[in-house]
Amino acid sequence: MTAVTTSQQARAISHNWLRILGIILAIAGLGIAAYMSYAELTGQETSCPGRTGEGIVGGPGTLAVDCGFVQNSIYARAFGIPVALLGMGGYLAILAIWVLEDRIQLLRDFGHMLVFGMALFGFLFSAYLTYTELFIMYTVCTWCLASAVAMTLVFIVAVARLMQVLR
Repeated sequence: MTAVTTSQQARAISHNWLRILGIILAIAGLGIAAYMSYAELTGQETSCPGRTGEGIVGGPGTLAVDCGFVQNSIYARAFGIPVALLGMGGYLAILAIWVLEDRIQLLRDFGHMLVFGMALFGFLFSAYLTYTELFIMYTVCTWCLASAVAMTLVFIVAVARLMQVLR
């Protein structure tokens, strides 16, 4: 029988805690993306917390908050697919890996790297979309920013978990 050191126990607890946090963040991101996808696919406008008002247009030096404007822009689709639907798929894939990684050997071995790669892509794509909102459209979507924050936090958790595995 081998004795498990206190350091190994602490690392295992930290690793589990990060996994649970990651699952919660992925569920939050999935909820945001699902709401935005539903609105996109049914043609309904999302509620827009903080909306600056009808007819207010952003421009250099000013910033408007208008989810409808952002969601109807050319940046709301990639290759004809709604960006919210792509986000939903990304969050769902990350969530599935984190939930199943202790049940499937392939995910146990490579899940950390898979999640890191997907979260990195999601983070960079969210950064690009946020850039377009801020510096090209001068209009932001509250839900889009919330999703970008969720993906950024998922990425941070993925990096922390990968660093633990690589130690």
